[in-house]
Amino acid sequence: MVLFEKLLTFIKKNSIYWQYIGLILLSLGIEKGYASTYGLQISYGTGKPDQLKGYRIALQKFWPWLGLPQAPINLSGYWDFSYANWYVNPPQANQPSSISILAASPIIRLQSREAWLLAAQPYLELGIGASYLSNNHLGHRNLGGQFAFQDLIGFGLRWSKAQTWSLSYHYLHYSNAHLFPPNQGIDVKHLFTLGYEFY
Repeated sequence: MVLFEKLLTFIKKNSIYWQYIGLILLSLGIEKGYASTYGLQISYGTGKPDQLKGYRIALQKFWPWLGLPQAPINLSGYWDFSYANWYVNPPQANQPSSISILAASPIIRLQSREAWLLAAQPYLELGIGASYLSNNHLGHRNLGGQFAFQDLIGFGLRWSKAQTWSLSYHYLHYSNAHLFPPNQGIDVKHLFTLGYEFY
């Protein structure tokens, strides 16, 4: 019952999440346009706590583009399914020094229709999803539980003749929105990603 009340409080305080979900549902219902079908990404990141480093591997399933043929910008997105492994250095006594995370998230992408920056299409993207943590501690941080939200925001470039390669930079954050206190979270402040999209 307490968890249900916390969830209701979270929903009321975070109406932006519901606007985001509405935008996702709207984009899923739009007539299909040109877009890649799948993608694969490999990332390396650094952050905190305790000089955190690690990697992330993700598979994407792209949605159709929003049909705005005259607009200079396209709205699209994808489902992002990822596995990440983060570790801290130096290890903390009696605390896990690494953590594995499985996550699923919808990502919204706002992308230039034309290649104009370094002969590539620039884009911005934002995603909020759910993740499962292998531990509820990492280094000196108490994460509160093994469930967390995954927040991802960043920018990138798509290039090649078919715009199938991408290079991007993101900020990645894991926290449980105070559903399971304490909520000290994980911050991957610098996430560098190489991606490939295919049909």
